[in-house]
Amino acid sequence: MRNDGRTGTDDPTTPRIGLRCDGGPQMGVGHVLRQLALAEEFIARGIEVTLLGTVQGSPLVDGLLGAHGLAMTPVGDDAAALVATVRDLGLDVVMLDGYQLPVALGTALRAAGIPVATMVDGRFGLDQDADLYIDQNFGAVRDPGIPVDRQVLAGIGYALLRDVVRSRRGARSRSGPLDTPGARGPYTAPATEGRPRVLCVFGGTDAYGAALTVVPLLLSTGAPVEVVAVAANEGIAAELRTSPTGPDQVLEVIGPVSDLPGLAATCDGVVSAAGTSIWEFFCLGVPTALVAVVPNQLVGYDQVLEADLVAPVGLLPDLREEPGASTGREVLHRFVTDAAWREGLGARGAALVDGDGRVRVADAMLALRP
Repeated sequence: MRNDGRTGTDDPTTPRIGLRCDGGPQMGVGHVLRQLALAEEFIARGIEVTLLGTVQGSPLVDGLLGAHGLAMTPVGDDAAALVATVRDLGLDVVMLDGYQLPVALGTALRAAGIPVATMVDGRFGLDQDADLYIDQNFGAVRDPGIPVDRQVLAGIGYALLRDVVRSRRGARSRSGPLDTPGARGPYTAPATEGRPRVLCVFGGTDAYGAALTVVPLLLSTGAPVEVVAVAANEGIAAELRTSPTGPDQVLEVIGPVSDLPGLAATCDGVVSAAGTSIWEFFCLGVPTALVAVVPNQLVGYDQVLEADLVAPVGLLPDLREEPGASTGREVLHRFVTDAAWREGLGARGAALVDGDGRVRVADAMLALRP
């Protein structure tokens, strides 16, 4: 293992891949986590990986990267500087993952003869200049605005999932510990008969305070439930702990966890933001209720809703006033009380995600090498 924040060896014949992404309090860490999934695939193949960008205010993500021998190589939005860094590192292909990344980055890299892949979500990120476009959303198709000579990978078959998810596919247990030996985290199995255990999580930073709206809304259903709420910071945690609970309701507030899939797999359902975690929960077979927190999540939210794969809680701004709050409460009440419906959602989601999306994306990226 190298000690310079990269992986691999100094063998000049070994492919070298750069993954450009950022994370922080406002943008969240979803882009970094899905690139970590791709990094794991390349590392497993003995391919050198360099993460390019910055992560701010997330010790959890820093720890996850460190566990793989990775660290962010700081780069900004200057195209010439990025090209120089990529050349200095001898990278063969660069992935760009971030809607805020300037179009000039892809253009400059391609002009320098460096193949570029980019992640898109519907039309978000579509203006980036790339050789390969990946849209991992359910129901995604090739956008007509993409030049005909560029390659497109579209659909949930290209979802990028980390090892901690792939190793648990089909291992979820509602009545005992996880079935996969060695995969279980330090979590107990769900919950009292008739009182489902529901995980509430809204990203690594919860920049919009979704937990402060959705957790009380869930408790206000009055239905028996054990809620495990992940608070992105202590301020959110302190406020959540003041949420009133009804008869046969339990609220446990915890901080960010390094093995969220392990926790999710012990729960009867998850209430989540409609980000990249959707595909993780589908792969695990965990029934999922979704909240669209930010506009770029509407693409995935609408598509899985139309396919009857999730419980549609609503858009976060709508849940903060009527009639959206009442509508969301009704959906959450059914999610908690109708076990057959809930389990049907989980089964349909699990049937769609085989966990090998990152294998397909890695193959396509390696095929771009000159």
